[in-house]
Amino acid sequence: MFQRTQLTHYIFIAFFVALPTMGVANTIKDIRLWQSPQNTQIVIEVTQKPQYKYFYLSNPVRLVIDFYHTTLKTDINKINIQGTVIHRIRTGNSKPNVRRIVLDLRKEAQYKVYHLSPNKHYRHRIFINLASHGRTASPIFEKLERHTVIVIDPGHGGEDPGAPHHGIKEKNVAMSIARYLAQFLARHDEYKVLLTRDGDYNVSLHQRRNFARSHQADLLISVHADAYATKTKNSPSGLAVYILDADKTSSAEASFLAERENKSDLIAGVVLDNKDDILAEILTSLSMSATLETSNAIGKMVLQELSQVGKLHKRGVGYGNFTILRSPDVPAILVESGFLTNPTEARKLKQKVYRKNIAQSIYHGVHKYFKQVARQEVYRRKKS
Repeated sequence: MFQRTQLTHYIFIAFFVALPTMGVANTIKDIRLWQSPQNTQIVIEVTQKPQYKYFYLSNPVRLVIDFYHTTLKTDINKINIQGTVIHRIRTGNSKPNVRRIVLDLRKEAQYKVYHLSPNKHYRHRIFINLASHGRTASPIFEKLERHTVIVIDPGHGGEDPGAPHHGIKEKNVAMSIARYLAQFLARHDEYKVLLTRDGDYNVSLHQRRNFARSHQADLLISVHADAYATKTKNSPSGLAVYILDADKTSSAEASFLAERENKSDLIAGVVLDNKDDILAEILTSLSMSATLETSNAIGKMVLQELSQVGKLHKRGVGYGNFTILRSPDVPAILVESGFLTNPTEARKLKQKVYRKNIAQSIYHGVHKYFKQVARQEVYRRKKS
């Protein structure tokens, strides 16, 4: 939960995260900012586990973070704060051996500050989340007289790059394909198209999935790109479509991919307050019901269309325990647009034309399915 800031004038609460002691010198290597429709996230990356404290002040409104025995090795002027809740970022030495960073805010805000340990992408990081009030959904592509809701989910984003290989990041590939796909679908009056994100920021897997459920989506399409351990021309390649594996019978490779994608929140700095209870609901209530049958049917049609664009990683629809697909009432597919660890496919995915062709193939498969459903509905009405 965010802490509601109701402090006034010089009254403040200080949070001592680690007592300042004489320790090894630390260095702030980078400060990054990610802006979403609801929040501003600042990430401060340091070389070693930080000793720090933070507090909030009013009149004027500002959030202060003190780092002990720390030097600054990045340019704060490069940070683009336009359109965020932050008015200005200041830094200096408040005391000997104390590097202070001050976030001057435009208005009162809710905030959360926490530390995450290193992973394969980053060193120690301090996350600062500031709640802002804006639009509650990504841009909507919709027309009147619609009846089919399709949610497109560009994987990763913001602090979480996905699979960065051969000079290309998975989050950018996913965003590009998702936007093309939205444009293709929005040409039809019968579709209402929503995106879980429409910018370079992170949305938690839980929020993405709930976004689709809250809009009563008829389909969720999550777009990604693969990565594998090897990075040679002989490494795995090809396009793939996955649906939820509720019976936990996925292949070792699918399990590896699902595990990697499911770690997205950890890389992005999302702190989970409770366990995912949706999976239990799926395992007890779905039992390979109509939702999975629909996902499988759409997945097959999309895969057939993708085979016209490039090589398939496998001939049939794959099964994996992907968190994003765990919706008991929303049919969902996850499209892997190729392996960034394969240099040949990485070169292809750098090309806008290739990404657009992938999006168009997904669109053809989805549209073919819903046209078939519409024809069956007309037939049933005539029979009745």
